[in-house]
Amino acid sequence: MRPVQFVLQARPPELRFLIIPDEAMAALALRRRELDVLPQLSAREFRRLRTADANRQDLAFNTTTSYEMITAGFNTSRPSLHDSLTRQALSRLFDPVRLIQATQLGQALRTVGLVHPHDHRYYNDSLPLPAFSPQQALVLLQRAGWQRQATGWVRARAASPPERLALTFRYRAGESTFETIALQFKAAATALHIPVELLPTEPSLLTTALREGNFDIYVRKLNSNPFAFNFAPLLHSRAGSENNFTRFGTRASDRLIDAIAAAGPLAQKRLLLRRFQALMQRQVPLFPLFFLPYRMATAQGIQGLYLSGLKPGYNAATTTWAPLPNALSSAR
Repeated sequence: MRPVQFVLQARPPELRFLIIPDEAMAALALRRRELDVLPQLSAREFRRLRTADANRQDLAFNTTTSYEMITAGFNTSRPSLHDSLTRQALSRLFDPVRLIQATQLGQALRTVGLVHPHDHRYYNDSLPLPAFSPQQALVLLQRAGWQRQATGWVRARAASPPERLALTFRYRAGESTFETIALQFKAAATALHIPVELLPTEPSLLTTALREGNFDIYVRKLNSNPFAFNFAPLLHSRAGSENNFTRFGTRASDRLIDAIAAAGPLAQKRLLLRRFQALMQRQVPLFPLFFLPYRMATAQGIQGLYLSGLKPGYNAATTTWAPLPNALSSAR
């Protein structure tokens, strides 16, 4: 046999990062060996690549739990959503179990709140996991003062016309996971005669719409941090609308958020974080649906790919090629 040509075995000395917005095109580039690492794959593309016979010898596949979650948010400045009972009622119309199956093929992690379930130091496992329950939603709506009439749900207001429960639901256009969540919620709400207008929004316009409060409910991805618990930008009243899209903030929640940021000993922080998760379940400005997995496909020659729950899902600094066989030796 002829010696292996070194030029055909050359590998770049450094990593290059490419942004390919279209996942199908990125997967095609991986199969053509124009890419070596393709992180954060969707569930369906990951399954398609992994089950294709042509990829089994050329590609390796990895999955790890991430600190990225899918979260719904309520605009608490809207009169109809200002009270926690109404927000609790509407949160019962999300179906996390079915949504995980529909959008993640069953591979995601339900949670009671914003703390990751694998963080056993701080996760409040005494709280119930959110569950789909239209019957509970009906009870909570009635407790919140809503009455169902022929025209829909209305609530009396002192010295003002009755308010009507009708919702706008905003999410990033072109994202199938968000669209599925919005459609599931709308179907459940429509069954209870609550009108929902879906507002898929271009990414360049979405943040502006959320900051301006041009929504009733939104769904988006949210990254948590296992090393620090600073909820002030997200939920503190003094944060304004720059990042606190829900416009939530009470004296009790503000004090608790400040105390968590200043907490020292683990036992103190644990107590405060468990209390915070319980408070958020009662108030429901945000409704975490589930934590996403990170799925990755790589060329077989990659080594040192230490998986991480933080973006991009692996440690790029340690990633390298496996040593090449002696280029001058004859192939056997």
